[in-house]
Amino acid sequence: MIDNDYTIAAVIKALKTLKQFDADHKSMTLTELSNRCDINKSSMFRIINSLESEGFLKYDKETRKYKLGVVVFHLGNNAFDFLDIKKVCAPVLKKAAVESQLLVHLAVLEEDQVIVIDKIWPTEHSDMIALVSNIGGTVPLHCTGVGKILSAYSNEETREKLLAKCKFEVYSTKTINNREAFMTELNNVRRQEYALNDCEHEPYLRCVTRPIFDSEGKVIAAVSLSGLRDIIVDDKIAQFESILHKATNELSIEFGFSRLKK
Repeated sequence: MIDNDYTIAAVIKALKTLKQFDADHKSMTLTELSNRCDINKSSMFRIINSLESEGFLKYDKETRKYKLGVVVFHLGNNAFDFLDIKKVCAPVLKKAAVESQLLVHLAVLEEDQVIVIDKIWPTEHSDMIALVSNIGGTVPLHCTGVGKILSAYSNEETREKLLAKCKFEVYSTKTINNREAFMTELNNVRRQEYALNDCEHEPYLRCVTRPIFDSEGKVIAAVSLSGLRDIIVDDKIAQFESILHKATNELSIEFGFSRLKK
């Protein structure tokens, strides 16, 4: 039973504002929210501004509408042990695929495996790359960009569990085939802040990979730009890495991470 003597009117109004968002009302203007909540615009603006400052709402300058912020997704994750990373990342990753004209992979750790949860093709040359990776499938830890990133930025306990299961199977002449060499590679990844897969899994494929961090600074996913070795040549790595850097920074901010380098 709720005791009205212990409720706070301002909090009730803020929560009522958040509850206006649903499948049919994913974004709304100040006026729409004011009308739906029956709260005058001046008061509603203060409520919205407070919610936006804490990440519960986000303002879209193009549409001039408000939508739910990433903090709501974090709360949902805590309540239901689920966060639709793929859905949040898709628009940004699509832009990266179009700008780079490379294939994008999004991968996460699930227990001791690296799982590909999304794969976005570029608008051109989509028939040029035949890859063994599949959405929902696993990829090796030691010879993929996503595997290196998720290993390099995991805590020591998680990394040890991953390494304990890694067989260092050889796929090409460039595959890292032992723990010592892999640990050296992970140090390089953390130093340069991105991973390069140089034909280590598929002998015709190179990829550049970066991490996505959450509000606590923990790695939650890895994003790679993949292409034929004739396309990702040494002279273009910096260009592709810059595109990827911009995308992963944007996504990390979406997930609440604020300690990003410029």
